[in-house]
Order: sequence, then structure tokens, then C-alpha cells
Amino acid sequence: MNTIIIRLIYSRLISQIFFILGFLLFVPVSLLAQDNISGKLMSSDKLTGKNVLVLHSYHQGLEWTDYVTQGINSVFINYPDINLFFEYMDAKRFQSDDYVSEYYNYQKIKNRDIDIDVVITVDNAAYSFMIQYGNELYGDIPVIFCGVNNFSIYDLDDHKNFVGIGERADHFGTIASVIKLFPERKNLLLINDTTITGKAINEELALVMPMFYDKLNFEQYSVFSIDELVAKVSELDDSWVIYVLVVNRDKTGEFISYKKGIEIINNNTDVPVFGSWDFYLGKGIVGGKITKGFDQGEYVATTAVKILESGKINGQKRFKFLDSKYMFDHIEMEKFEIRHSDLPENSEVINEKIENRYLLKLIYVIGFLSVLSLYFIVSAYTKQRRTRKLNRIVEEKTSELKTANARLSEVIVNKDKFLSQLAHDLRNPLGTAKSMLEYMYLHSSEMNNEKRDKLLKALTHQAAETYGLLEDLIHWGKLQFVSKVALNVKTVNIYAIVAELSELFHLNINHIKLNNYVTEGLTVKADEFVARFIFRNIIQNAIKYSLRNGCVDISSRVTNDSVYINIKDYGIGMDQNIIKSIYNKKSIQTLGTNGQASTGLGLSAVIEYLENMNGELIIESEPEKGALVIVKLPKGDN
Repeated sequence: MNTIIIRLIYSRLISQIFFILGFLLFVPVSLLAQDNISGKLMSSDKLTGKNVLVLHSYHQGLEWTDYVTQGINSVFINYPDINLFFEYMDAKRFQSDDYVSEYYNYQKIKNRDIDIDVVITVDNAAYSFMIQYGNELYGDIPVIFCGVNNFSIYDLDDHKNFVGIGERADHFGTIASVIKLFPERKNLLLINDTTITGKAINEELALVMPMFYDKLNFEQYSVFSIDELVAKVSELDDSWVIYVLVVNRDKTGEFISYKKGIEIINNNTDVPVFGSWDFYLGKGIVGGKITKGFDQGEYVATTAVKILESGKINGQKRFKFLDSKYMFDHIEMEKFEIRHSDLPENSEVINEKIENRYLLKLIYVIGFLSVLSLYFIVSAYTKQRRTRKLNRIVEEKTSELKTANARLSEVIVNKDKFLSQLAHDLRNPLGTAKSMLEYMYLHSSEMNNEKRDKLLKALTHQAAETYGLLEDLIHWGKLQFVSKVALNVKTVNIYAIVAELSELFHLNINHIKLNNYVTEGLTVKADEFVARFIFRNIIQNAIKYSLRNGCVDISSRVTNDSVYINIKDYGIGMDQNIIKSIYNKKSIQTLGTNGQASTGLGLSAVIEYLENMNGELIIESEPEKGALVIVKLPKGDN
């Protein structure tokens, strides 16, 4: 009887809630229709008749492809005047050069009577196709790409009409979660096929695996038939974890869907399986650092609308990576006895069960809030027409005041931080210089020329380091207290600046060799004073983290519009956490090879200045393997 009563209550509450929600939706919409006649649909004369081609690398029905399409449609549904065309290259199943050549001819015929305004490419095959044939087929129109694995920023130098996002699966985050949740398992099987995407992912893995060699044994499994894959996963014992990447084609050429691939693995093994894409989530993987296709589609579609509205590609960020998120399946967590407290911070869990008693409470709360919302909506509407103008003015002034207060608070905090940092970081080097000068003053009569010269050189070196530290702090502080630093950008002889700095460091430091291979007379567009600060800071860091009697190589490379200056050292290198902190302008402080202090503020200022000069800082490094720091600047006029 109790069960029957509960069900009756549940049914009545559901009916009441639907009635109330329906009333809430109908009445406000009817009353406010005259003020909100446009609804969600957005129209503009600029967008009428615009044609957007979405070129997918793979085929319709593949989960990743469909997720990206859903993200694209979620944006364009609000723009009915834009004509959307979808094409599928089917590259998971057809990859030969002849096929690509015939596909080019097909596109040439199909689109000759349609003026395409923007092309969106999804994944590597479509991106490579547009790199090769895009200009011939569509001219110099904007191309917005997503889902590109193993992306090279150098591709964009010769394709100024390309903007978009790469698909960077967070292999580091997923492997780290394997170690966190299963620390006793020491073997990781990487299952990845040999398709175009699979090969690109293998190149990404090659950079990540060495970071975990001290904790895991890796086995890469790429060439297999379906039967061999079944046999392989069946033999794994409880020392193993599987990381499934892309399994779309076996060595016989048979196509395997994402769903079928994960089913083959899960049906034939009892070990935990991890992944990095949303098309595996909820189908049998424990979880990982998940990349979502919907987010990629939403981003490129939004970018396309902005470009169509403005009529130009300028102002759009050329390239970025979207953040991924830790996500886990509660069903698999229960299977392997994983608690919520075991998961990485800020993890999202799917398939969680809600107990009936909580569901009943939730229904009561929804019903109460629905009735309460109805009351407030009706009450608010009676006053809305009289107070709308006043509220808008108040909101604008409040927003301006909040912005001003936030900026003032930020300036005060940065001022305190700057003064504290200045006092702390100058005390030690100035104290050392003071002690050396006192020693020379008290013992000058006892010192021979060799000892005096040695102390003077050490003192000169100490003064140079202190000056560099002070300059770092001053530049950092300047950037904190102004919204935009005024720069005098002109054509600058970058070879002369590097040569001057190399000579200066050579005089002060005799245990590191500086090799200047920069092309003589090479010029860039930059503020000369700032350029000298940028390269002094980077070269000094290279020296600071080099091994004794090592060397630092400085070289150059020129493309159509850009100059790349490479500063390469062979010292202690950096891990990915340090590199990430530099890009976030919150550098982790580390000691040099001889115990030299570092504030980390110099590189924050370097990145800020480069952004203001249309430049870029690129860092490539691994622990114990040195570091390559690349400064990209616009090419000079001559």
C-alpha cells in the first residue's frame, strides 16, 4: 500500500509540475512577445545568403563527427539566413592518393556554381585537403579548422586565411589519472591504429611517455587484426591498464566504429580502460582527461559567424587549444571500487544514481519553486514597463562602478606585490656585492693583482645579474600598473642586438660559450629597447640553466612575414608544469645550475611585450634535455 501511495503522489506531483512549467512558459511569452519579437533567431542583412561549407574528414554516423556537427548546429540554428552545406571525405575508410585526387575533382565540379564564403574543416584529412587545394577551389576565403592532431604553427605562415583550434588530447592528464587511481598497476597498453589520426597521435604520445618512464611500463599496440586484438586484451592480468586511443581500422583494412572498438576491448578483458575522447565515455571506459567534439564544433561555428558579420578575419585569434576536463563513469567506478575522493580535483562524474528519497525531495522543491517563480514573474511584469528604463540606467552605472573598483583593487594588490617582490629579490644580490666591496676595502693591501682581478670580475658579474633582476622587476611592475604600454615599434637590426648581448655576457661569464648564428643584418619590427630586454632575459635564462662549460646556440629562420630567433641551451631543461606556468604568466621559481635565484617575472613581461608587438614565445623542452626558446616577430621592412 505504501508503494502505491508513493507512486500516486509522484504521478500527481509530476502532473502539477508540468502544468505549472507550461503555464510559466506560455504566460510570460505571450505577455512579453511585443518586447521580444525576435526571440532567439538572429538575422542581419550582412548574413543573408551567406554560404558556409562544413568539410568533415570522416563519415556521418561516426560519433566524433556527429558530436562536432551537433556543436556547429547549436550555433547556426540561431542564424536562419546562413546556408549550411555539409560534405564528408570518408577518410577513415578511404585514404589513397587517387581517392583524394578524385575527391578534389568532385568538389571542383560540385561547388563551381556556389559562392562559398567560409569553409569549416573538421579533423586532419579535411585540414590537409584545404591546405593543398583550398586556394584553387575557393580562393582566399576564410578557413576555420578544428580537430587537428599534431598541429604545426608553421603551417599558418603561408595560409593567412586560416584560423582555428587544434585537437590536443591531454595524454598527460589521462596517464596521470591512471597512476592516481591504480598506483599498483605498472603496465599500460596503448591501443592505437595506423590511420592518419592514429599516426598523428603516436607523435603526440612520443613527447608524453618519457615523463612517466619511472612509474609505468608502456607497450604500444598498433598493427593488429580484430582477432589479434581480442587475443591481446584477453591475456592481460591485474598489473595492466588499457589506454584506448583511435581504433578505426585493423591491418586487413576492415573499418571499426568507435562503439564496436570499445565493445571488442571491454567484452574480452577485466582490466580498467581509459580514454581521452567523449565518444568513448559512457561506453565502458573508466574515464580520463576528456576532449569534447561538441565544444570544438561550437567554437568554430561561433568564429564563422563573427567573421561573416565583420567581413574580415583580422581580430580573430589565429590558433588555440580548447581545455579538456576530467570526466569519469560512475558505473566503472563502482566496478573497480573507486571513490569520489580518489578522483582528480574538479572531476565530473556521469551515470550517478539518485536515490528515490532524494528524487521525491527534489520534486517537492521543484514544485514549490515553480509556484514561487510564477508569483514573482506575474508581480514583476506589472512593474516592468514603468521601471525598465530606470533599471537599465542603474545597471549600466553599477557595471561601470564595479569595473572601476575591480581595476583599483587589482592595482593596489599589484603595487603591494611589486614592492614586496622588489625588496625580497634585491636584498641577497646587493648584500653579496656589499660584502665583496667591504672585503676588498679591508684587505686591498694584502691582495695581489690576480686575486683583485678575480674579485672585480665576480663583482661585475654580480652587478650584471642584479641589474637584470631589477630590470625584470621594473618591466613587470610597469605592466601591472598600466592597461597598455606605449611602444615605439619600428624596423630593428636584431642581429646587432644579439651580437651586443653575446659580447656583454661573454665579458662577464667565462664558463658558458655563446654561439651567434643569427643572419647578419637580419631585421624585425619591434620596439628596440623592449627587444633588447626580451633577448637579454631569454639569453640570461639559457646561461643560468646551462651546465658548466656548456654552450648556448642562437640562430634564426625567416618565413614570408615572420622572423624566428631560436635560443637553444643544453642544460637542465623544464617539465610541462613549468612551461604551462610561463604561458599563464605565473612562472614557477626555480634555481639555476649554480643556485642563482629567479623571480620568474621576466618571462611574464616578455610574453606581455611580445603579444603587444604581434609576436609570440614558443617553448620546447624536456627535463635533462635542455630547452629551445623561440621568439617570433614580424619581419622588418628591409
